[in-house]
Amino acid sequence: MKIAFALLLCVYTNTSMGQNILDLTEENTSELQFLEADWQFYFGEFLSAQQMDTVSNPQYVGIPSTWDEYDGDLPRLGFATYYLKVIVPKESKNLGMDARITGLNYKLYVNGELKGELGKVGKSKDSSIPKYQNIIYELPETDTLKIVYHVSNFHYRKGGMWRAPIMSSMKTLRAKKEKKLILDFFLMGAILFMGVYHLALNLFKYKDKLARNFAIVCFLTVIRSASVGEFALVEYAGWSWFVVTRIEIISFFLLLGFTARFVYYLFPDVIPKIINTVAFTFGVVASVFTFFAPLYYTSYIVPFAQILTVLTGAAILFYITKNAIKGGTQLRVALAGFTILFAATVFEILMHQAELRGDVIFATGIFLYLFSHVVIMAYRTNLNYEKTEELSLALQQLNTELEKKVKERTIQLDEQNEALMKANDNLKNINQEKDGILHVVAHDLKSPLNTSIGLSNVIQKSGEVKSEDNLKYLGMIEHVGKQGLKFINDLLVLYQFEDAYKPQPAEIKLKPFAEDLEDKFKQIAKEKNIEFEIIHRFDEGASFYSDENMLQRIIDNLLSNAFKYSFSESKVTLKYELKSKGLFVVVADQGLGIPEKEHHKVFKKFQKISTKPTGKETSSGLGLSIVKQLVTILGGEISFTSEQKKGTTFKLNIPSQK
Repeated sequence: MKIAFALLLCVYTNTSMGQNILDLTEENTSELQFLEADWQFYFGEFLSAQQMDTVSNPQYVGIPSTWDEYDGDLPRLGFATYYLKVIVPKESKNLGMDARITGLNYKLYVNGELKGELGKVGKSKDSSIPKYQNIIYELPETDTLKIVYHVSNFHYRKGGMWRAPIMSSMKTLRAKKEKKLILDFFLMGAILFMGVYHLALNLFKYKDKLARNFAIVCFLTVIRSASVGEFALVEYAGWSWFVVTRIEIISFFLLLGFTARFVYYLFPDVIPKIINTVAFTFGVVASVFTFFAPLYYTSYIVPFAQILTVLTGAAILFYITKNAIKGGTQLRVALAGFTILFAATVFEILMHQAELRGDVIFATGIFLYLFSHVVIMAYRTNLNYEKTEELSLALQQLNTELEKKVKERTIQLDEQNEALMKANDNLKNINQEKDGILHVVAHDLKSPLNTSIGLSNVIQKSGEVKSEDNLKYLGMIEHVGKQGLKFINDLLVLYQFEDAYKPQPAEIKLKPFAEDLEDKFKQIAKEKNIEFEIIHRFDEGASFYSDENMLQRIIDNLLSNAFKYSFSESKVTLKYELKSKGLFVVVADQGLGIPEKEHHKVFKKFQKISTKPTGKETSSGLGLSIVKQLVTILGGEISFTSEQKKGTTFKLNIPSQK
């Protein structure tokens, strides 16, 4: 591209009188006249117009251009003089010149008079200061203008006169600048408003990646527009070239990445994800590099970014066009908008390469592009609104039907509830009658059983029965009577605590409590020749809050079972431990144990296990179910481990009810 550009714009000759002279006598100088001509060029010196006139073998170059494109292998960094004679109509009055930007600073002389300096021109990096700004200078009233530019570049990859100066009347030039500024600020304001609006949408709907990326594209466009064109950041904010140029380049890189990302999120089924990934990754990485690296090196990335921008735009345009043919309204609007953006982007890149001239093409193009997407997003919002209305109407109809069904169902439930209440009253009456019958039967059974036990005991002690068989039968009668009596007592206890019984907690002195249980079971241990050990660390004042009657029944039942199924000369252990979480109790024996297949029966009512007591004891099958019931009422937990012929261990934790 550069070689073709150089052949197109640069002419080198020593003979033609037309070189270094631009004749405008036949032109209307009240209109814009671009000084695009063959300027005399001298590299490595700052010369005056008189000195340039005396140079032997003068060199002429087409403007606009950069000096690294000229013959002679000129370096990118350096300084030079540009010289042009402009002949204007004698009647021209109040002429001015928009000096435009050069790379990277200049001193402007007209007819030997210094008109102004942009930045600071120097012969080294330390003595020169770059700057971007479009300044209008008033020209002397004469028919021949000898214009000399002193230009230096030590901070960018290319130097020279990137833009041709513009000559016209001061009124026309000022009107052009004002018109350009008004249009720039209008476009930036409109784009900024679109960005703020979609950013607000994203705040209320954070997961809306489309709105978020659209807002970022808008903000980057505003930032870039303020750093180019009339350089608002320099003109009104006074920012340095180093800051403004970094902003310009970074915003260009990020615009590439976020625009590709936005278009991908807009049409994820149309645009391949790889386009978004490559463009976005390049944009972010190049921006980070630009932020930290010197601008001279960063500027070499710009051509690659321009090539990638064109390729990305062409790829997106291809896929949108391909799908717009058979697609709907959204794709057609997107095609129109992106076509405008693609053309504006190519135009700006050519402007950057000094091949075309224009002022507001890119800003206008991206505004129209963004506006087209606002139309698409508004169209989608309208579709969503219509769908919401349809769903709302359907929901209202559904609610009406549901209300009708609820009323019908409520009537049915009321009828069923009334029937259930009647059934519940009947059950209560039946339960009360059952309890009454239970207590009557228990009372009526206990009296003859007690009488039978008492009479058999009296007969055995009277000495009148001498036969061993008869004494044996009397003992069996007494044993069966006691077995029936225990069963009735256990049954009454079980039903007592099942009837919503509430514990009555009080302070329990733990040491006397433990000693009472020890005294109670000492005789049983002695009779079966079983070692009985109680382990605790209670001092005289140790206490615990719970229902003493229920706690006593729990431990009593566990100890009774332990002795009932223990062998002679084995051991039963009762261990107490008072902790912050409650009272921990362990009852362990070395008896018969419980078969593993019967573990599930242990806490159930009327469930007898296959293991038989080691003495003449009996089992009602209610003892452990009573224990489980009482532990639950006290808010505690109980568990056990057991192995046949090795014994059983019960562990329970009863929380304090203070």
